[in-house]
Amino acid sequence: MLEANGIKVNGEPKDIDDIKPRNEFTTIYQTLNTNTSIPLSEIIKIINKKSHNLYAEQVLKTIGKELGGSGTVSKAIEIEKRFLSNIGIDPEKIMIVDGSGLSRLNLVTPLQVTTLLTYMYRHKYWKEFYNSLPIAGVDGSLENRMRNSKAANNVRAKTGYVNYVRSLSGYVTSKDGEMFVFSMIVNHYTVPTSLANNIQDLVCNRLANFSRKQ
Repeated sequence: MLEANGIKVNGEPKDIDDIKPRNEFTTIYQTLNTNTSIPLSEIIKIINKKSHNLYAEQVLKTIGKELGGSGTVSKAIEIEKRFLSNIGIDPEKIMIVDGSGLSRLNLVTPLQVTTLLTYMYRHKYWKEFYNSLPIAGVDGSLENRMRNSKAANNVRAKTGYVNYVRSLSGYVTSKDGEMFVFSMIVNHYTVPTSLANNIQDLVCNRLANFSRKQ
């Protein structure tokens, strides 16, 4: 790109991590440009609202690099399972093989998901996490679901889909202003996916209309 714009380049490009500390035997390098990524909160928002699988895979590897010194999936999963153990999820009873969830080798239960969601509700970054989730009838993967219902602009939840598996997990606020956590996973269905969606939407609408005063 530099040469195409008339800038002569000598030598070879180097990654900044490969540059040794400056001393009398090394070449002095000058920074031409620095690029900083968007905040992690915005990256998570893209992953959750748009179900961006590539972003999800890269965040998983970044976890391995930042917290384990190795940007590999195996190292990241090791760290992830350690975290899950700390919040009350048995790492031996969950199967994680990738960051996107596209592999059928991934195995998780609704109870494990709600345990994680409950933990996030009490976390210091709760607001950022909550705001990253698709809003029913408004945006992301829930933009066209639960419209014209009490659940619209209320439910914040993440969808999940591979052939014949449909899931929805997140939060909904009741008629009394009480927040509920939920997780629904439909496996091996033989009907159109729209019917699985409809059942989940009806449950969300029921929770949104729920009142302990009735």
